[in-house]
This record gives sequence, C-alpha cells and structure tokens, in this order.
Amino acid sequence: MKYKLDDDVCGRKELYTMQKITVSYQEYDQLCQKVSELKCRLSRLPTKKEIEEISSYMTGYFFSILTWLVENENGIPETEEGDALREYVNDRIDEGIEHYMSFQNDIENPIEKWKINLNDYLKAYEIAEKLDFLEIKDFPNVKQANECIKPLVKYHFGFILVLLLRHKDIENSVEYQNLKQLLEDNFELVSDKKRIKMSMEEYEQLCQSVENCYVKRKRWWPTEEEINDIIIPNLELCYDFVVWILETGPDPVKPKEKKSMKILQEIIRENTDFSEEKKIPWISNL
Repeated sequence: MKYKLDDDVCGRKELYTMQKITVSYQEYDQLCQKVSELKCRLSRLPTKKEIEEISSYMTGYFFSILTWLVENENGIPETEEGDALREYVNDRIDEGIEHYMSFQNDIENPIEKWKINLNDYLKAYEIAEKLDFLEIKDFPNVKQANECIKPLVKYHFGFILVLLLRHKDIENSVEYQNLKQLLEDNFELVSDKKRIKMSMEEYEQLCQSVENCYVKRKRWWPTEEEINDIIIPNLELCYDFVVWILETGPDPVKPKEKKSMKILQEIIRENTDFSEEKKIPWISNL
C-alpha cells in the first residue's frame, strides 16, 4: 500500500467541511411547499442504502430530493413498506438539519456563493449520475425553474445536477442553459489540500486488507476526545487504524458511538485526495 503525504498538516478545527447552510424557518417551510411543485415521479422505491448515500455527509446537496420523497404526493407511497422508508428518510433529514444546517428567524447577510470542495463534488456527481429512482419526464422551463428552484437553490444542487446529467440531449436549449447558469451563479468549486493522497483502487485495497485482519474492533469505538487528542494530531500514523475502525466490527448503537463514526468518516473524506483518478467536468463544462 503506497500513498503520498501532503506537506500541509492541519488540526481538527481546520478540517474543510461542507459549508454549513444557514436556514430561516420561513425558508424551510417554503421548501416543504415548493417540492410539491417539482414534476417528478418514483420509478421505484429507493433502497435504504441509496437514501443513506444521498444523505450521509451530503444532505445539504440532495436535501430537496429527500424532502420531495416525504412531502410530494408522488413521493413515498402510504404502504407498509413506504411508511417504514418514510420514517427512515425523515430520520436522515433530521440528521442533516442537526449536522449541516443552522436555523435562524431571518437571514440578514445571505452568502453570495456556496462552496463545494472537489472530493464532495466528485461524490455528488457520481450519485447524481446513477440516481435512477426518480422519473423526470418534463425538464423545467425557465419560469418554473425561476419560481420553484431559484429561490431555494442552496437545497437543490443535487437535483439540478441530476437534471443536467439526464438531459444532455437538450444541452443547447434555453431551459438547460438556465439551470446550468443557476448552479454556476450560486456554487463555487474550491480546491482544498489533503494530507493523504492515494487512488481509489489503493483505498479499496486498504479496506479489503483491514477487513481480512485477524484482530477485529468488536464493539469498541474511540471517544470524541480520543479522536481529537490522539488520532487527528497523528493522522499520517493513524490513517490505516481509522480505516480499520470503520471497516471492522458492528455498526454503532449509542449516540456517542454514532457521533464518533461520523467524525472518523469525515476525517477520511476531508483528508484523502482521490481526485486524480477521476476526470469529471465542473458545471461550466457540462
């Protein structure tokens, strides 16, 4: 296993994370109303794995899709299976609100552009590219996009990306260019230095290696204090250990264990550079 270490070393407080979305209560209520106007249907029920993938650490990017699933009449059906899935989606929405959103009564100074780092964009692109449980027959015209999507565009990054990737056949149309411009005007791709550089194939090999390790984590999880005091300052030495923690042993049960898992997942995501393995165009080149 070989990987290159970046000379830039940062502490926990300096880890680059998705820019926290500041939300007013009025905006959130408006989103719940506006998603009912999105002209989509379910081609099938999404799996819990798919829901976890579009929520996990990127709830903000796909938040409108999650909200659509539980608020739109064409979303998750009221069946026994649907009710269980709706509860699961609502739990993921609550997690997103807790981790990536800050509620205020009013937003005095709105951010001009929302920043998205390269690793997050690559993952969001992959998710949007393979997302197939949404049936979108009618591409929104300029009026629909400006009235339904533009006012709450910070929630719609993933949904717009799905639309653009799925309708490349009309890329020269006014409607397509309008949505494309909407993303360009409101989101900015930023380059952030990573402490560890490896290919995705190398990372997958590392995961396979720790899974085959004789010694398993069992039910132990490090505390948040141990992560901050021991793992983060010594990440280059502890990187394989962090992967071992995440890949061996059962899922966390207690809230503190779940929080530790999320912090460790974030550490891997924010400090590993996979970008050279994939050449994915930014919005301006779609």
